[in-house]
Formats: sequence, structure tokens, C-alpha cells
Amino acid sequence: MKLYRFEKFDAKRVDSLRRGSVWMSTPDQFNDPFDCKLKTYTESMMAVFTTDSYREAVKGLYKNASDYLNDWPSLTWVYNKKILDRIFKWMEAEQFDSFLYKDAVNEILDHIRNFRMTCFIDGSPNDTIMWSHYAANHSGFCVEYEVDEKLIDTDSDGTFYISPVVYSSRLPEFDTMEMLLTPSEFAMRYLLSKGINWAYEREYRLINFTEGSSQEVSLPAGIHPTAVYAGLRANKNTHELECIASELGLDFYRIERHQYLSELKAVKAPPNTR
Repeated sequence: MKLYRFEKFDAKRVDSLRRGSVWMSTPDQFNDPFDCKLKTYTESMMAVFTTDSYREAVKGLYKNASDYLNDWPSLTWVYNKKILDRIFKWMEAEQFDSFLYKDAVNEILDHIRNFRMTCFIDGSPNDTIMWSHYAANHSGFCVEYEVDEKLIDTDSDGTFYISPVVYSSRLPEFDTMEMLLTPSEFAMRYLLSKGINWAYEREYRLINFTEGSSQEVSLPAGIHPTAVYAGLRANKNTHELECIASELGLDFYRIERHQYLSELKAVKAPPNTR
């Protein structure tokens, strides 16, 4: 599968291309103010369970969770010790304590919202809108990647996951019961949901299940660059991009205006000019 990233031209992004890495950010740095800010509620929980039966169900699910963390560290993408401490504190209280329950829920949300992510486009390097929005008004560059989803899943020790974003006209709301009884499914839906007005981007998300601030992260096995495209207005940076592509053994293209249509086209650089 071919995916694309559109970048502005700056030293940080050019150097990350050379090093086989990408810049990953937490969702609060994204340009969608609703990203990972979805609503949660608790009303339907009591329609299905009594408070006691709900706590018993959670106890049954989590009774060996601490052992799972020790035996399979990759499971910490959903749980960590702090989350489990909050859940057990709520479970072991004499009665259902809404404040302890809220603490556990908020700890899970904080954990998920601090995963680092980066975005790819399932589209074309000739996409005028992507060049305008993400490549500094056509003055940046685009990188084409070959992506093997299965290899990412099996070779990254559970620390990376890639999936398409799901777009909907109404953003989903989440019952807090989902967070505790089906945490993996909840986390994926929460991280991959966006409004329908973003559907034109055809976005794939690479998620790094480690908490932290925005930073450069090495690409996992299963993702590698195959081509570099210089924007229509890259001008003096075009030659440097061409040199980088040559160093890395990547194909190099220049974006040009189509002669007859209101479209862009990618023109491959002849080997003798590189």
C-alpha cells in the first residue's frame, strides 16, 4: 500500500527523512479541535448493570491484569500501573464511589490522549489541497511510503499500530462502561474517529503507544520511503530534495502544472540529472 505525507521544508523534517523517522505529536497538537476530545457518559451503565454487578464484572476482567503487565509489557498501550491502581481502588471500595470511578476513567483518557501519532494520506502526490494545507502552500515536499500493515503489527512489539480514520457526520459518544469492559476497542474508536468534514483527507494514522511530548520517532518495520516529490514552489530547495532522494536511493519527482487541465502532475527526474 502506498501512503503519503506532505511536509513543509525545514531542517527538522528534512533531517527526519534522512534518518528514517517521522515527527509524531500528541492529539492536542493537531489542527482539528475535536480530535480525541469526544464525549463520555455513564447513563446506560445502570440500565444494564446494578452498581454491584458492574463492579463484579470489572473485577472478573481485571483480577489478573497486574500479571499481564509483567508477562506482556506491550499490553501497557491500554493499561499502565497508575490506571490499574485507580481501577482497583474503585473496585475495592466498600460501595460504588462515583468519585473513585471518575478518577479511573479520567486516568484512562489522559493515558490515551498522550499517545503520539502521525498522519498519512491515502491519495495522490498530485493533490492540490494537500499541498496547499500541509506543504506550506506548495513550497514543501511530499514523501511516498510503502506500508505493510501486517509487518507493523508483528514486528513492532505492540508499540505501533496503523489504521484508516473513520469519518462520520456525528462524532461518537462513549459509555464509560466501554472503557473498562472493552478497553482496546474503545481506545481504537476514540483515536480513529473524526468528523465527516475531514473525509477528503483519506487519513491513515500511525499510533505510537508510548506517552510523551511531540518528538521525532524512528519508523517501525513495515514502513519505508520510496519516493520524494518537490512542490511546485519548492524553488531553491528542489535541488537539495533531489540530492537527499539520491542519497537514500529513492525516486525523485517534481510537481508541475498540467498543460491543459487545472491539475498538478508529477514529473520523474531523469537518472542523468541526479
